[in-house]
Amino acid sequence: MVLTNKLVAEFSGFIDLYNHFSGTAFYKKNYDRLNTELLSTDLTKLGEIPNLFYRILKFKSELENSKTSLTKFFDRKIYTKLTIPELTIIINLLKSIQGDTFGEYVKSIFENYKDSHNEYFKYIINQLMNIERYTYQDFKNYLIDKLFPNLDSEEIENTNDKLKELLQIEFSQYLSWYEFIIDEQKADIVYHTYHGTKGAEFKNVIIIMENDFGVRNRNKFSSFYRNHKDSENIQGEDLLKFNNTKNLLYVSCSRAIKNLRILYLDDISEFKDGIKNIFGAVYQYEI
Repeated sequence: MVLTNKLVAEFSGFIDLYNHFSGTAFYKKNYDRLNTELLSTDLTKLGEIPNLFYRILKFKSELENSKTSLTKFFDRKIYTKLTIPELTIIINLLKSIQGDTFGEYVKSIFENYKDSHNEYFKYIINQLMNIERYTYQDFKNYLIDKLFPNLDSEEIENTNDKLKELLQIEFSQYLSWYEFIIDEQKADIVYHTYHGTKGAEFKNVIIIMENDFGVRNRNKFSSFYRNHKDSENIQGEDLLKFNNTKNLLYVSCSRAIKNLRILYLDDISEFKDGIKNIFGAVYQYEI
C-alpha cells in the first residue's frame, strides 16, 4: 500500500496516462474528481472520458479472447436473426480493427465504420462509441470539448499536442489501467492506496510509509507517532487530525490476513518510541 493515487499509477504501470489526465483543463479545475473518475474500480463512478476509454479497451480485450461469447457484441434480437456465415463476417470486420497505439486503434474503428456497408457492424460500433458523429476527427474534437472546455484560440495548438500525446501513450499503459479498474491485475505485486482498500483482504501486505501525506499534510505520520503516548492531551483540530490518521492506519493495517510489514522511508529516530508503542519491534532495513 502506498500513500497516493499517483504512486499507485506509477507502480501499476500507467503513470503517463494518469499525468496526462491530471494535466487536462477539466481535471485541473476538478482535481478532487480525478482519482474517483479515473481510478475507481466501481465502474459506475468513472468519468465520461475514462468510461469511453474503458469501453473501447473492454471491446478490444473481449475481441481478442477466444472464449468471449457472441452475446457480448450482439443484442439477442440481432444475433438470433443472423446465420453463422453472417455472424462470421461481422466478427471478422470487428477483428480487422487494429492499431499499435490507443489512438491508432480508435482511428481504425472509424475508418472501418466509414468503409463498411454492414448495418450490424455499424450498430455495434454505434453502441460502443455512443457519440454523435463517426470520424476520427469528431472523436478528437469530442475529447477536446470534454477535457479542455472553453478553449481560447491561442490554446488550440497546445491542446492538440497534448491530446496527441495522450492518444500515443504506449498501449501497455492503457491495458495496465484497464486491468487496474476491473481489478484483474496480473502482476505478483498489486498496489493500492491506504484508503482505497476498505473491506478488502490480502494474505500479505507491505505498507510504504513516510512523514508526509501529500503537500497539504506535512508530517502527518511523524506527528501521529510523536504524540501517540500523550494522545489524551490532544484537543480541537489537532485531535481531529490525530484520529483521522489513526483511522487511516487501522484501515490499511487491518487488510492483512497473514503477514503485515511497514516500510518507513524517513528517519524515525525522533518518534521511534511511538512506533514501538504501536507495532512493537523496529528493524533497520538494509539493502
